[in-house]
Amino acid sequence: MATSKLNAEDFKNLENSAKGVLLVYTGQDGKKTAQQFFGTEYEPVDKSQNEIFRVWKNVLITFWAVKKEELKLRESNDGIRSKFRASIPTEIIFRASNGDTKRFPLETSVWSRIGLVPTKKDFERTNRDYNKAIHAAAKASFDALGFRVALPKDEKTEDKKETPATAPVIAPVAQPVAEKPVTEQPDKKITPTEKKKAA
Repeated sequence: MATSKLNAEDFKNLENSAKGVLLVYTGQDGKKTAQQFFGTEYEPVDKSQNEIFRVWKNVLITFWAVKKEELKLRESNDGIRSKFRASIPTEIIFRASNGDTKRFPLETSVWSRIGLVPTKKDFERTNRDYNKAIHAAAKASFDALGFRVALPKDEKTEDKKETPATAPVIAPVAQPVAEKPVTEQPDKKITPTEKKKAA
C-alpha cells in the first residue's frame, strides 16, 4: 500500500499531475487537502470504467483492512488511529498512468456519504463472506459516484401528445348510374316472320 497525505500547498502543486486516486477534502476556509493512493494497485491504466472500478475497489479494500486492524489494535491501545479520515471527500480524482483523468465532484451530489470507512454493520456482513461484502460495497459506492437523477416522465405531457391526424375512413358510396332515357318507339306492326325470329 502506498498512500500519503497532501496538505493544501502539496495539493495545489500536484492536483493536475499526481497519479493514482486523490480523495480531496475542502476545509471551512476553502483550502483543499487530499489523501493520495498511488502505485500499480491504485493507478488505472486508462480512464475506462473497468479500470476506474478496479482501483476504486482497491481503495475500499485498503480502508476496510486498515479499519479492521485499527479496531483490533485499539482493544489494547485506544489511542491508535489511522490517517484515513472519516469525513466525506468533496471530490475524487482518478489519474491514469498515461495522464487520463476522471473526476467525480461530490459537493453537488445527492449523497451525504459514499461509504469509504466501513461501519459495524458492514463488518457484520463480512463474517459471511469478506471478499463478497467488499465487492458489493465497492460496487454500491461506485454506482453512487456516477449517479445522475433521472426524472420521471410527466404523465400529463404524455397524455397531451397529439396522435398523428389521419383522414377518417369513409366507405365508398355507390353512385347511381344514370339510366338512359327511354324513347318511345312508334307503334310498329310485327310481321309473322319477325314473330318466328323472336321465338
